Amino acid sequence: MENLYTVDTYNYTRIQNLPCLHDTRSNKGSKKAKGYKNCMCAFDIETTRLEDIEQSIMYIWQFSILFLDDLHIDTIIGRTWTEFELFLDQLMNDDNYAYYMIFVHNLSYEFQFLRGIYTFSPDEVFAIKSRKILKCEMLERFEFRCSYLQTNMSLNTFTSKMKVEHQKLSGEKFNYEKKRFPWTELTDYEIKYSIYDTIGLVEAMYKRMILSNDNLYTLPLTSTGYVRRETKKAMYGWSRKHKDIFPTIDVFDLLEEAFRGGDTHANRYYSGTVIRADGKKILGIGSYDRSSSYPDVILNCVFPMTRFVYIGSITENDIEKKLDRGKALLFRCKITGIEQIDKFYGAPYISYSKCRNVSRETLDNGRILSAEYVETTITDIDYEIMKREYKWKGFEITECYESKYGSLPEPLKDIFRKYYTDKTELKGIVEQELFYNLQKALLNAGYGMMVQSPVKQSLIFTEASEDIYSVDENVSRETLLSKYNRTAFLPYQWGVWVTAWARLRLKEGINIVGDRYLYDDTDSVKYVIAKGDDIDKRFEEYNKQRKEQSIINKAYATDKHGETHYMGVFEYEKTYTEFCTLGAKKYVYRTEDEILHATIAGVNKKKAPSELEEHGGIDAFHIGFTFSKSGGTESVYNDAVYGNYNIDGHTIHITQNVVIRPSTYTIGITDEYRRILADARTLKEFKETFDKN
Repeated sequence: MENLYTVDTYNYTRIQNLPCLHDTRSNKGSKKAKGYKNCMCAFDIETTRLEDIEQSIMYIWQFSILFLDDLHIDTIIGRTWTEFELFLDQLMNDDNYAYYMIFVHNLSYEFQFLRGIYTFSPDEVFAIKSRKILKCEMLERFEFRCSYLQTNMSLNTFTSKMKVEHQKLSGEKFNYEKKRFPWTELTDYEIKYSIYDTIGLVEAMYKRMILSNDNLYTLPLTSTGYVRRETKKAMYGWSRKHKDIFPTIDVFDLLEEAFRGGDTHANRYYSGTVIRADGKKILGIGSYDRSSSYPDVILNCVFPMTRFVYIGSITENDIEKKLDRGKALLFRCKITGIEQIDKFYGAPYISYSKCRNVSRETLDNGRILSAEYVETTITDIDYEIMKREYKWKGFEITECYESKYGSLPEPLKDIFRKYYTDKTELKGIVEQELFYNLQKALLNAGYGMMVQSPVKQSLIFTEASEDIYSVDENVSRETLLSKYNRTAFLPYQWGVWVTAWARLRLKEGINIVGDRYLYDDTDSVKYVIAKGDDIDKRFEEYNKQRKEQSIINKAYATDKHGETHYMGVFEYEKTYTEFCTLGAKKYVYRTEDEILHATIAGVNKKKAPSELEEHGGIDAFHIGFTFSKSGGTESVYNDAVYGNYNIDGHTIHITQNVVIRPSTYTIGITDEYRRILADARTLKEFKETFDKN
């Protein structure tokens, strides 16, 4: 194969003589003096699982080098870790001291194996979560970066979207069950399957770098880094003038308590029942999606725009008065004797996980239907939703802060307008597909940037510790927040309000479909299409308001066909002929083309439908069904050195590793949810209500 070498056959002269992109690092201990070789690299390993001892071993590694001066790519392969160490020694055998930037798609996996040949110090590892490595360094010459976290895409998706020459090969011809060892003779296809992962990765990362007008020094570490960089520049002047808006630790504590993500729920009155179109009473199952939900509220809604001021305890009447005066409220409250106003309402709002000291509660898949006592922290938007759905005997606000509502700064809004416009205008234009994919990713990453916690404590990797990933408890939350606020350009409260507004808009869609509501997830609503209903007309009327608002705030764009798209409107997705859900993130449906689809957390989305079809189709989707072919995989981390393992007359020394093994998935629900579903089915009134409509 062209440009494929082993450790012994590779001519290291060119890579050793490759210059640093800027002045050679003069002080090895100085991070500021860090320089990079004028190349981009990728590293990957292939492994074999040893079921008898539940350990994993590497049988081939591949390392691709893309020279940035002429884009030539060399790929070196080896079969043992000793060969890899020799390879690294050769790369360091030069006079031009500089770092090699090496991308690894899912560095967290390879890092566990690299621990077996190198002892990492705490300051050489950047972990954003336990077992989630963003970056690590070895030997003061090699910087490994996680390209999965940088792109937020699988390798297959990334290389496909970047349209590189060496896209990840399909695994259909690759026998995953075959046991391979460092001495196993590999076929040309097996080698090709391995090396395309690194060749395709450097090709794709290079394209990504060029598209975003970056170089090795400016390339962001994460997918949100692109938006963060542009937003920071745009907001520089504004944030310097409005430092008082950034929350103190007291306000931040409430903001963190009040923060919730997207709303996902299933109507308990339909859960576990297959809904089918019969051409008479039920015409089908409809699905509406909200266009660009988070960017929409960023452009079209108001946010806390002044410093939060503590006002203590207030009454519910005070809330209404303050809202009339344009105040944004954030408060802790104690609620007694709370219950749903309408017992048939299938989308209860209050999340049990966001409450404290709850007593005598009745839950619906993690949502509170009723409780004797609840403490929680909410915004005024949450309060407005709650008072429409619940009634209570007592509502005491213990700590309240207020700010003044206003529109977000235009420089921030312009960024989201730009991404949305670019995405819309470029969609479907073949020659612009790469840039379209980048702009779409940037638009989606914008919200993620807004809700990143400013007091996220660092993880310390300590090889000698029993808990190798531990939180740095030497730095307080107050210190972290103070440090963040000195250079911050986005107040954390804006991210909290983004999701609150989005949940309100989703609620409006749920309430349009009313008793027909089946399921919702962040920006979509699924419902029963009944003969004679006017749901489409109601959405059409609702969308008029959203369009008017989007026109005022320039939250729209025109595609290549001349059609204008507006943020925040509910767009009809498609009609299903069958649908069944068993709770949040557990549903299956069949489209009009007779194709079955499945969305089940923990189950392979592509394989699950065919496995269900083998057992009777959508009717097989029930409590107790086990997915054996599409249950996905699970990772088992072995942190202890196993030692020598003998097989086929060979001895392998096994160090730290990760075992990826097939996993089955059995559909189940909690006993609590089971009781709620049973109670729902005993309510004859619900059936009668449905029959009358």
